[in-house]
Amino acid sequence: MFTGFQDIDLFFQHGLDGKHIVLAGHPGTGKTTLALSMAINIALDGYDIAYLSLDGKADALSLQADIMVFKELRQGKINIKFYDVGRRGEISRRYGESVVFIDGIKKQNNPCFNFPAASVALVVLVYEIPVPDHLGKMPIISDLPAELSSLADAVLFLHRGNVIIAKNDGGPVGIVGLSYLERYIFREYPEFGNCYIEKYRAFKDENLI
Repeated sequence: MFTGFQDIDLFFQHGLDGKHIVLAGHPGTGKTTLALSMAINIALDGYDIAYLSLDGKADALSLQADIMVFKELRQGKINIKFYDVGRRGEISRRYGESVVFIDGIKKQNNPCFNFPAASVALVVLVYEIPVPDHLGKMPIISDLPAELSSLADAVLFLHRGNVIIAKNDGGPVGIVGLSYLERYIFREYPEFGNCYIEKYRAFKDENLI
């Protein structure tokens, strides 16, 4: 199992199966966009995804996924389910999907995770680091709650369009440059008799078109 981002996957040559990954960054850096792009890439490889939102944004995330991979979703080629789980202290439900993304984790709502190892092939935790005292400060491991950094097999920071692999048990660390895509696409909905111009947002590898 891989993220679908070529340059990131070079750091995880044995795949991500069985790992806990923390994707973190300051507010507004694109964490959710990158996490959703990863989730879609993994789903396109045939894995079922449960995407949990602690911010009540499941509907918005589902719409964004629909924009990005409309055809594949309509044809049933990929399976991503979005759940609003609220800001509660524990997430222990046994989700049927093999890959779980948990988005919207913050210092004040850091939940207790209870996923039996045998039931989940990959867990990705998306954490928002509080605004730093010095604008532009690069995030570091100590910015994470101790329980998250100790749980993580790998820690990825998103900072100024770069992914910093700051922790990687059994593998190398380093920095990967990504490009941010923001396009507008025309989408028709014949069943409703209308059409829209919708914004498409995603990340891609710097060296890929």
